[in-house]
This record gives sequence, structure tokens and C-alpha cells, in this order.
Amino acid sequence: MKRFFITLLALTAAVATMAQEARQIQVIGHRGGRYEFEENTLAAFKGSYEKGVRGYETDIRMTADGELVILHDASLKRMTDVDMDVEKSTRKEIKKVKTKQGNPILFVDELVDYFRGSDIAYIEWEMKSDNYSEEQLRVYCDKAYKIVMDGKPEGALYLFSSFDHRSLRIMKELHPDAVCMLITGEAMNEKTIETTKSLGLNRVACGVEG
Repeated sequence: MKRFFITLLALTAAVATMAQEARQIQVIGHRGGRYEFEENTLAAFKGSYEKGVRGYETDIRMTADGELVILHDASLKRMTDVDMDVEKSTRKEIKKVKTKQGNPILFVDELVDYFRGSDIAYIEWEMKSDNYSEEQLRVYCDKAYKIVMDGKPEGALYLFSSFDHRSLRIMKELHPDAVCMLITGEAMNEKTIETTKSLGLNRVACGVEG
């Protein structure tokens, strides 16, 4: 029995746009390309981009001072050996820490600036927001949308995803034009479809039993 994730993106319009611009997504760099490079670092995104990758997935968390950082885990320990809680630390504090391979911790505005004006086709920005209050989520979602979309290259698809129903609901409430996708470990079935539709979404990354 294997479970794997498939992404049902319903990208008709986006694919048409990319076809017109002679671009295709062939490979998605998960966390920037975590098996080839140190995950979620600028070095990973640069390395993948230089190898021709034009689609990416990454993760967004919020620091104690309201800055948005590119990190999968709530703690820096796995990446740096420093047991620092991201949500309880400031940008200045986090910037003092280097990864195990000597890379700086990457922030969302830095990644957005790197790809600004580039020919990338797609980034999935996963919102890591399970532990946030509703008030924190409103700040988080608003900042994420504004920072990310400010630097979106023309023709690219920037998509916000999450397991957290609340963040998806609030993102759509604050920014109805945001493209969002539900992530779930459930299989593709009627319940999954109805849950996705109830959130006002038409995209879901779901589990498949096989």
C-alpha cells in the first residue's frame, strides 16, 4: 500500500498562457530541490534554476516580529543544529544562524526578489500556519499575498497551498483573486471534493491509495 501526493491543478488558463509563451513545467523543485541541494535555501533555488527548473514548491512561516521566512519546520534544529523556534524568534536573530552547509536562512522577500522578472512558470507557496491564531492568520495571509504577488513575473502562476483550512479561507476572504489549493492526506473521493468546494477552491493535492 503506497500513499503519494498528486496535484490536481485545473490549470487550463495557466497552461494556455504558458503555451503561448513557449514555456512548460517539466520538473517541480520541492523545497527548491531538496535532494540535490540544501532545502529552502537561495542556493537551492539558484542551483535548480540554473539547471533549467522553472517550477517550485516552498514553505512560509512567520517570525515573532511578523517577518515571513522560507522554512518547512517550526524549529531551525534540523537545518542548523541550533534549536531555535522560528515563530518565537525575530528576523535579526534568525539571520545570525547559518545552515549546516553555511547558507543563510532565506526570507520570502529575498526569494521573491530573486525570481522577480525571471522566466519561471510556477511557485507553490505552502502556508505553514497550523499553530496561528485567527488574528495572526489575518496578518500572515495579508503579508504573504502582498509580498509574493508584488514580485510575480508576468505569466507565472503563484499559488498558495495549505493543510490548514483556516488559512485558505482567510486568504480568499482577504484576497479573492488569490489562487489557492487544499492539501490533504485523504484520497480523492466525494468528501475531498466537497471539502475543497466548500472552501471556494478548485484545486487539491490529495492522497491516493494504490
